[in-house]
Amino acid sequence: MRGLRGTLNHDDVVQTMDAQHGALFGCIEQGRRSARWVAGSIRFAFKVDPEGQPTDVRAVESDIGHHELEGCLTGVLSGTRFPQPAGRMLTRDFFWGMSVEPAYREAEPMDAAELKKLLKKQSREVYKSCQLARRRNRYAVTAYVSPRGKITSLGAVATRGKAKARAKLDCVLEQVASWKLPRVKRRSKVRFELR
Repeated sequence: MRGLRGTLNHDDVVQTMDAQHGALFGCIEQGRRSARWVAGSIRFAFKVDPEGQPTDVRAVESDIGHHELEGCLTGVLSGTRFPQPAGRMLTRDFFWGMSVEPAYREAEPMDAAELKKLLKKQSREVYKSCQLARRRNRYAVTAYVSPRGKITSLGAVATRGKAKARAKLDCVLEQVASWKLPRVKRRSKVRFELR
């Protein structure tokens, strides 16, 4: 029976992830220890193998801005068992997402246009240091900035060049974390594309 594909519906995914509430909340609590103001949403894509194990789990969107929290949430999803799909194999992507509310006052939004000159100057260095081709690899970065312009929390997802870009994510974040951003009146949050 060539081409037979398994089936698993969206409700199965939602019910299974609802059962992971405790583990997901544990990630959020752990993240709040270092950054109580962190808030946003994250969306994942993944496949499910014939035994119900998720494969190719990846964050496809996030504006949370906290790499450790994003990694913990990804780990919970990666370790979750889903109902076994009917059929022999399941090749389509499933999508699932969640939101994180701040435990403290939400950060002020910062206009990414304020970073235009900095991005133009620093992006080249990031790509060079991390040995990435700029045309093939892109990142959506979210950062929290202290009043003095120091990045206090940072997260990102690869938006182009998926596999290689995801493999170099730690390097990219390490480079961006060292940037000095413009001063702000109070803790701010900015989202920008690194390309």
